[in-house]
Amino acid sequence: MSQTPENNGYTVKVEDLCKVYATDRKIVKKALKMAEEGVSRKEIKDKTGAVLGVYKASFEVHPGEVFVIMGLSGSGKSTLLRCVNRLIRSDQGSIHVNCGDEIVDVATCDFKNMRRIRRDRISMVFQSFAVLPTRSVLKNVEFGLENQGVEKKKRKEIALNSLELVGLEDWADQYPEELSGGMKQRIGLARALATGADLLLMDEPFSALDPLIRIHLQNEFLEIQKKLKRSSIFVTHDLKEALKIGERIAIMQDGVFVQVGTPEQIIINPKTEYVRDFVEHADPTPVVSVKRIVKKLGKIARTGEIDEAEKSMELRHRRGRIKLKVGPGRDIQCHINDTPLSIVGYHKIDRVNAEDLRSIIVKIDDETPMIDAIRARAKSKYPLLVFSGKDPIGFLRSRDLLSGILNKGREVTGLEPGVRV
Repeated sequence: MSQTPENNGYTVKVEDLCKVYATDRKIVKKALKMAEEGVSRKEIKDKTGAVLGVYKASFEVHPGEVFVIMGLSGSGKSTLLRCVNRLIRSDQGSIHVNCGDEIVDVATCDFKNMRRIRRDRISMVFQSFAVLPTRSVLKNVEFGLENQGVEKKKRKEIALNSLELVGLEDWADQYPEELSGGMKQRIGLARALATGADLLLMDEPFSALDPLIRIHLQNEFLEIQKKLKRSSIFVTHDLKEALKIGERIAIMQDGVFVQVGTPEQIIINPKTEYVRDFVEHADPTPVVSVKRIVKKLGKIARTGEIDEAEKSMELRHRRGRIKLKVGPGRDIQCHINDTPLSIVGYHKIDRVNAEDLRSIIVKIDDETPMIDAIRARAKSKYPLLVFSGKDPIGFLRSRDLLSGILNKGREVTGLEPGVRV
């Protein structure tokens, strides 16, 4: 089934997707009816023998976005991923793939359309490397291009470019048995990139690798993503990897999405006890911004305006009283004990001589991650001056950073009931 796209706001859109592992269609229908009535996944299995793999999963992946699906083993994340390119047939719901001139529902389209989408629109990187042992590294990367019918000279050029992206250009003529696990995984990534597919499906691609190699490939993937801006669905069971890789994260439990949000939203506002347990020992500093922890002080913070008469805010500090004034035309001045301080952006603090640090106050934007604020505060003699856009909103003290780390930038909120299916 296909239709004309109303807009190009997504690469793939999944709605109410369900997958049940059962012996026949009647049991599938019975299991879905029980799930609709709120029966738990365990009880469904006990009464019908059916396993509820995925239940009513809905999400969109936007152009250029890395969407991470994470959960424990058996939560349904790999099942969901394989439904997107129909390696597994879903039982209910839709999977709309944006093909530019049309939208195709992978869940219901015919084999010809499905083959075209797998060839041109969706590429997959597997956990198990999935390299072809009888082909050289270059020929492995050319494989998808051969299926697309790309002529020999052109596909060699594209494959070499992809190998350069993943750092394997010098290994083009070698065979997989001569390479390490990390290098084999690079082959899979290069092969997926070479096809030019709009959507990459990545099924725990780095989980079988040693920790240092895994970190290196994560960084490499992020660098490639900055250049190519491919839409990706990335499956992992590792929260640290999810927070590092994902622009948005969906956490699955027993086949159900229990929370979807940005890494910061997941950390500071876990919706259920299951999510809270997941993030309880996570490092919040790379993903939580200082706007969550800054203490807004003085007249500027109270009014939110700086275009009237002079505004000011003050902070008592062990070195003295720090005072900031904003005059007409956004003339910003900062003093400590009536001695002027230069306002310097935190990206420039490394250029400041140690003896000059007493004469500057470091400014940061309120979207700055805590980890960068910690680095800046470690070098600064004074609390950090926090801006929201062009407006100063408050000071960030060491105690605020410590409190933010301990509390993960959270406000105390109630938890929603746990998942039932």
